[in-house]
Amino acid sequence: MTRATASWRNWTISTWRSHFRNILTTSVQYTVLTRCVLTRCVLDPSDYLEDEDLAGIAEFSTPAVLHHLGNAASKVSMDLLNEIFQLPPDLREILDTLLAMEKKAAYPADF
Repeated sequence: MTRATASWRNWTISTWRSHFRNILTTSVQYTVLTRCVLTRCVLDPSDYLEDEDLAGIAEFSTPAVLHHLGNAASKVSMDLLNEIFQLPPDLREILDTLLAMEKKAAYPADF
């Protein structure tokens, strides 16, 4: 057993809940960024998320837990995207313009 494996085996229920919530949040962010339905804009999640942000998924290794995580991420993402669809078309157009401007902005590599 590795040191990393031993450390998570000692986590409390509260720690697991917090970790699950963080992974769920990151999963929803990834889904919304790749399925951005404001209009035509699809964003690159690597501009907003680090590889390490989703690395914790591997700690949820049983099919039942992964199923629960997937269902929760799907439900939250769909609810959020449905809310975006409810925005008036002119507001969605403004948000799309802002996202396009942000995407075109050139930031220094070390920003």
